[in-house]
Amino acid sequence: MPRWRTRLWMMIGEVSNPLLESITLPTGKGLGMAGSVDGFYAVYLSSGTGFGAAMFIIRDGKIAGADPHGVVLNGLCSRRGDTYKAKVKIEIAPGAALLQGGEAGPEGTKYEVSFTFDYPLDGLPFRRIETPMGPVNAKFVKVRGMDD
Repeated sequence: MPRWRTRLWMMIGEVSNPLLESITLPTGKGLGMAGSVDGFYAVYLSSGTGFGAAMFIIRDGKIAGADPHGVVLNGLCSRRGDTYKAKVKIEIAPGAALLQGGEAGPEGTKYEVSFTFDYPLDGLPFRRIETPMGPVNAKFVKVRGMDD
């Protein structure tokens, strides 16, 4: 495995990795409960067979993003009290490798995931997200707010 992938795996790895639990990643200003969920985010992903990362934006209740392999994320985000609910459509290109193992079919793969989270997203540990293709562990990091 190339050195950069080994280092990335050590950073992302499995949820039980003690290194991950101690990582503090940079965040934008004003991200307390009074802050806005709107902003640019990185999400670090791992599963039993692989790992990856994606970038996305949340703005005015809409979610849009992608990963380096052409996976497209589109969805909605709503708030009830201090809890948010996200519903995201995942579109994977034909023949692309799946994070959970295997590959997308000749027509690609599309599915939806829903999950809830408390704001702010960053600072929370990896969370398990159930998908039709298998579970994924995700750690969210707010890169910056819309007004930063």
